[in-house]
Amino acid sequence: MLRRSYFAFLRTVTGSGMSEAIANQGAENVERVVVTVIQGALEYPDPIAQKTCFIIHSKLVELWRGKDGPVGFADFVYKHIVPTCFLAPLKQTFDLADAQTVLSLSECAVTLKTIHLKWGPECVQYLQQEYLPSLQVAPKIIQEFCQALQQPDAKVLKNYLKVFFQRAKP
Repeated sequence: MLRRSYFAFLRTVTGSGMSEAIANQGAENVERVVVTVIQGALEYPDPIAQKTCFIIHSKLVELWRGKDGPVGFADFVYKHIVPTCFLAPLKQTFDLADAQTVLSLSECAVTLKTIHLKWGPECVQYLQQEYLPSLQVAPKIIQEFCQALQQPDAKVLKNYLKVFFQRAKP
């Protein structure tokens, strides 16, 4: 419950236009806070907390993509947030038959969609040429994923993501 409360607090801070309170803490402290959100999405098998963490990720990407974000935020997104969007749903504890987990996956899709909206072709190129091949994803599946990501309607990606991870899990 304490973790959930912590993430709910961060969600409130980021959702109420107070993200500068985090950004102004200095690079080391910003990284610590954002890493705790990554850990919340990746390491704790609590779909409610995971969903909140993905909401925070989306909001930070939305807010910090431009000049207002911390230095090096784009690299952080590609090195940490994008992998979290794939590694969390691949965990055995991420139960795609559970309704709360599906809501978490939906927020994961929103995070990926927000990253794509902010970085566009650069994001698609990174996923196609670097990240998804590093996960041993077949080229056909990579193409399907990137097509779903580029659709204007976010529901396309949300629906596809569930299929994508159902196929990817043993």
